[in-house]
Amino acid sequence: MTRLSPHIQSAENIQSILNDWSEDTPHGRAHVVEMLFNLKWAWEELSVDESWTTWTTDYDLALRTIRLHDKGYAFVEQGILKPEEHQFGSLAIASVLDNDPRILYAILHHTDDILPQDAPRFCRVVRDLDRLSALGYTGINRMAYYIEGFKTKFEPLLQGDEEQLVNSGIFCESEYPKVDEYEKSARRFFKKELLKFVGEDISGNRADVMMELLQSAMVRTFGSSEYEVDPILDDLRWVFRPKIQHTLQAQMDLVGGWNLKDAPS
Repeated sequence: MTRLSPHIQSAENIQSILNDWSEDTPHGRAHVVEMLFNLKWAWEELSVDESWTTWTTDYDLALRTIRLHDKGYAFVEQGILKPEEHQFGSLAIASVLDNDPRILYAILHHTDDILPQDAPRFCRVVRDLDRLSALGYTGINRMAYYIEGFKTKFEPLLQGDEEQLVNSGIFCESEYPKVDEYEKSARRFFKKELLKFVGEDISGNRADVMMELLQSAMVRTFGSSEYEVDPILDDLRWVFRPKIQHTLQAQMDLVGGWNLKDAPS
């Protein structure tokens, strides 16, 4: 936190830093917008269950945490923090903008592979929604940011305000999964643009990176004793099963398309 002290003297100072942040696709507006929508979706699905009777309080705390949890990437972009330290930047920002100890605790632990046993439920919900955000066609399209050349090729699609990002449907979704339109635009982009982009790399590096990203997202959804990662809540896995299904389909498309391309004639 010592490295951050000169940058968090006031709310105005923090806002200046956030204004300068270019907001990388995996952690910027599209990611937060979809997490907020997914929180609402989960709330509507689970609030009828007796075991979620305190969900109203959880919802408010989760909402406030989600808005701040990845703001620390603004310090990463400036070279002040490493990516794996971004939660400390988010914590520093939240200490000025929303200094609720419950929010600070959830921000600090939202990257945990294994949460403390006594972690409040809303903290687990935030951590799990963050993981689930990497799933589905919207999550895959955002995570493709890490593939070399993606940002340059698709830069125009990464621009725009929150409303434009939502309306495009490529990097975040605002439709409920019960309708046929769910992730339709994101699926179209994945199949027509992203798979083509991956296949253009004859070295196979893009395909390897994409598959690694998908496998990591699934491990962080179902958990792994080998990698010491606990699973997300069963209830959230049930609610977000369409995203899981879309991720599995994307894996099959990626492997199938790549193998077909490389198959002997």
